Amino acid sequence: GEGVQPQKYLILKFRIESTDLPTRLQTGIKEGLKIYLCAATLRPETYHGVTGVFVSPRSTYNAYQVSFPEEEDSKNDQQIWILSHHAARNLLHQGLSLSAISVGDSGDSAEISEGNRDGNPRGIKGGEMVGKFVQTQANCSHKKVPVYPLDTISLSKGTGIVSCVPGDSPDDYVAIKCLNKTILKSQNTTSSLPPPLPF
Repeated sequence: GEGVQPQKYLILKFRIESTDLPTRLQTGIKEGLKIYLCAATLRPETYHGVTGVFVSPRSTYNAYQVSFPEEEDSKNDQQIWILSHHAARNLLHQGLSLSAISVGDSGDSAEISEGNRDGNPRGIKGGEMVGKFVQTQANCSHKKVPVYPLDTISLSKGTGIVSCVPGDSPDDYVAIKCLNKTILKSQNTTSSLPPPLPF
């Protein structure tokens, strides 16, 4: 363990429209709140080259209503973040307040706190978000990028959502090339996968 130090992750937010979420999740979200898929990265400078977002199709993510500390800009107050439960617990140490939104007909929410660290609400499968498009920030090359499946994602690392930058990451490039082959093979069938990327 010599030289072991904490790693500084940054969260990249990709806005998703509430209409692109399952109906049972929409019932628990207040109208007008911005909803984001949150990807963690060690290299935020690669954000400008994002061409997609990876989620684990068989894993469960959760939606959290996030409130920022009082010293933060009030315009950023009250957002919905979709990420892993593991990441939500870790964010408690950043001074954020998170309320888990149960995915169901009731639309109930439960405060995630130091005393309620094991309360994992019902969530949304990654596969339910595959094929949707999310918005990037204004300074990115692509204004909207697709959500793709990636089976190798671990929900215990980062947020469980990964930005796809094939121009910088050989792993992302190989994943997209393999996925494009799958998409091309399934174009004659009913598939929720987005169209292939041009490489």
